[in-house]
Amino acid sequence: WGKEFNNLTNVENISFLIDSAFTTTTYGTGKIKITNCTDLTVINLADAKADFIEIGSTGMSLSNVNVSGNNLPASDTSGGGGGLSEIIVNVNALGTSNGFLNYSNQSTNAVPIGSICQTAYDNLIARGWTITGSAPSSPPPASFNNTLNFSGADSYSSTNGFSTYNPSNP
Repeated sequence: WGKEFNNLTNVENISFLIDSAFTTTTYGTGKIKITNCTDLTVINLADAKADFIEIGSTGMSLSNVNVSGNNLPASDTSGGGGGLSEIIVNVNALGTSNGFLNYSNQSTNAVPIGSICQTAYDNLIARGWTITGSAPSSPPPASFNNTLNFSGADSYSSTNGFSTYNPSNP
């Protein structure tokens, strides 16, 4: 499933509500896109089970964004902009202050990627936003290798010249 909200006026709040007829098997795993809704201040898509939530970076005055409890990835590698990192970048680009952003409890256990959104995250904090969810972290660089390689190390055929250390009897 998927929903798109684009160029809407006089809509101040978009919320996901679970009706009693819904079960965990009758909704979820979709994409939600929200762009250029000029009067929009609140997005509450908590527990919508969405795989991607794309929030546009222009034309809105958001002050409350709750996308907690979904299936969002750390970053949307398909280029659609629906991952946690892109949400932070786009909410920051809107330029609003003193808001609330909640992206906690993703079923993916995803953490925003610092190399994509750290500056935006810091800007939101500086503008008074309260953020609930893991702070961005950066994976090690591609050149990082934590494997020990002893292929060029000398080998010894005896223990002569080595001392023994016993931590129980130093």
